Amino acid sequence: MSRFDELPLSPEILKGVRKMGFIEMTPIQAEAIPLLLEGRDIIGQAQTGTGKTGAFGIPMVAKVDPTDNSTQGLIIAPTRELATQIATNIRAYAKYTEIRVMCFHGGGKIEKQTGLLRYPAHIIVATPGRLLDLIWKKKAVDLGSVKAVAIDEADKLMEMGFMREVRDILSQLPFVRQTSIWSATITEDILEIATRYMRHPRKV
Repeated sequence: MSRFDELPLSPEILKGVRKMGFIEMTPIQAEAIPLLLEGRDIIGQAQTGTGKTGAFGIPMVAKVDPTDNSTQGLIIAPTRELATQIATNIRAYAKYTEIRVMCFHGGGKIEKQTGLLRYPAHIIVATPGRLLDLIWKKKAVDLGSVKAVAIDEADKLMEMGFMREVRDILSQLPFVRQTSIWSATITEDILEIATRYMRHPRKV
């Protein structure tokens, strides 16, 4: 399987993917997307520029039920810039659906970001500190219905000292969920998180 139109994706998602100019999957996408669509947990070792955002983002969009106003997908990223870039891509994949994507990060006013949550977010992309502020301080985010979580650039998150925050976030999620971790290098910290929070992950 090498083309997006060979995947069991809705016509609306395929239209969004094609609109971005994507026809053929990259190697990491061809390996990861079918597994994620099956519901498997994944540890993805991939550099920037390999198509990893599509590898976790497209299956996540496919899992969302837009008639359910709960938050069903969560993506954790280490920096504001990366979170913004990921959110832009996820919105593009979901362009022809009714799925709402919101991005939260430090550097923006938390009151303004909290105000956005008057409208339900099906998928949230966030940096760890801001997400925990929205959960604990503002009581504005409920992760109790999340079906899938992706942790991007996990090695950078660990380098920046966010391991505790990542653990705190994962502990807020339902026990039954899909988890994928994406990293250029697989460190001991990442393996510890995988052992504690993932179910028989496949490495790709």
